Amino acid sequence: MGLSVLPKCYCQEMKCRFGDHRQQLRANWRRVVDAVFQPEGQTDHCQEGKDSYGVPSDQSQIMMEIYKNGPVEAAFSVYEDFLLYKTGVYQHVTGSMLGGHAIKILGWGQENSTPYWLAANSWNSDWGDKGYFRILREKDHCGIESEIVARSGRTTANAKSVSAPRGRRLH
Repeated sequence: MGLSVLPKCYCQEMKCRFGDHRQQLRANWRRVVDAVFQPEGQTDHCQEGKDSYGVPSDQSQIMMEIYKNGPVEAAFSVYEDFLLYKTGVYQHVTGSMLGGHAIKILGWGQENSTPYWLAANSWNSDWGDKGYFRILREKDHCGIESEIVARSGRTTANAKSVSAPRGRRLH
């Protein structure tokens, strides 16, 4: 399953709309993580989330999880200005909250002394920086560090592989 594709059951359960999207996301979080980290060859994208677990809202623990086991899933609040993101480290400045959104955090870095998380969005490769974005790290910006979920029984070798956009470094 590619980064830009979510299983049909996910969209049906989330009703593919903003509004109460964040509450629905929390209710179905474990199932979403299992769908994203689906082992190769397994087709039941809507299995129960028995193997997923929350990661504490501490950046060092999130980093350790990514370092040891590969990408994690996160939910955060989306604001109007996020829709216009192209490059750089995203920091909410203006616009109303539109709802919640789930993404995959791949790594972290620093640009001009601004710490960031490198994440893959599911909107497709013509959005943002070829489907990726960087968001402010360390300050729980837009709630990005509040709702982190990972899946047990996986390693970097069996997690879905992703590559950073050219010139981007994954830690």
